[in-house]
Amino acid sequence: RIEEVVESHAAGNVPHGAASTQPPTVVVTNAASNAQPFIHPEFRLWLTAPLPRDDGPVPLPLSVLHKGTKVILERPHTLRSTLVQLVQTFHERLYSGCKRPMLFRRIMFVVCLFHGMLVVRGMFGEQGWMGNYMFSETDVGVAIEMVRTRLNECEERGMDLDYTALTRMLTDGLYAGRITDRHDMACARQMLAELLTPALTEDKFTLPLPAEYKTLPETTFPSLEAYVPTLPWLDYATLAGLPEGATRTRSLRELKHLRANLTAVTGATKAPTPAPGR
Repeated sequence: RIEEVVESHAAGNVPHGAASTQPPTVVVTNAASNAQPFIHPEFRLWLTAPLPRDDGPVPLPLSVLHKGTKVILERPHTLRSTLVQLVQTFHERLYSGCKRPMLFRRIMFVVCLFHGMLVVRGMFGEQGWMGNYMFSETDVGVAIEMVRTRLNECEERGMDLDYTALTRMLTDGLYAGRITDRHDMACARQMLAELLTPALTEDKFTLPLPAEYKTLPETTFPSLEAYVPTLPWLDYATLAGLPEGATRTRSLRELKHLRANLTAVTGATKAPTPAPGR
C-alpha cells in the first residue's frame, strides 16, 4: 500500500491514533524511505499527533522527527486562546460534582481567568515575570479538585468560605511549584486576591479588570461558550497589571523575533528595499 501511494501524486496521512503507537509509525515511515527511488516528487506523508503533556512522552519517535519537517501548534499565549482551551478541556468538570454549584462555577471561572492572566503576563518578558515560567492546563485541573473539595467541606460543616485562605491555598499550594521568585509570587497572590472576593456571590458583581473583561458570564456552560469569543484578540499590558508602555515593548520584541526567523528561513542578510511610493 505504501509503495503504491508514494509512486502516485497523492498525500498520505497517519492520524492521531496511528501516531500514538510508535512501532507502526516507524514501519510506515521506513517503508516510505525504502521506496525512495520511486517516490513521486510531489508526494507528502503527514503524521499528526497531539501536543505532549508537560510530563508525558513525545508522541512521535525521534527518528521520525529527525527525518521530516515539523509544523507545531503553539500553546495558547493570549487570555482568549487560553480560556478557549480550558473550557474545551474541562467543561464537564467545571459544572459538576460540587454541593455549592453556583459559587463553584464562578470561582472556577475566576481561576481560569487568573491562569490566563499568568500566561499573558509571561508574554511581556522580564517586565512580566522575573523567571521564564511554564504554566499548563494541568494546573487548572488540580485547582478544580482543590476548590471542589474545599466547597464541599464548607457545605458539610455549615461554614462560610474563607476567600483569603483559598487564595493562599491556590497560589502557594499550586503555583509555588511554577513561580520561584518571591516577588513574582507576591504579585500572583495579589492578582488572585483582587479577583477572588466575597463579592463573587453578588448578582451585579463585575471583575476589577479593563472594560473589555469586566463582565462576569452567567453560570451556565452555553453562556460561558458565548462569552469567551467576545474577548479581545490582543491582550494589552493593563490586563496583566503592567503599564501601557509594556505593550509597545512587547510588540517590538516580537517583531524583532519574527524578522530574525524570516531572515533565517529566506537566507536574506538585510531587509528588502521598500517599493517606491511606500
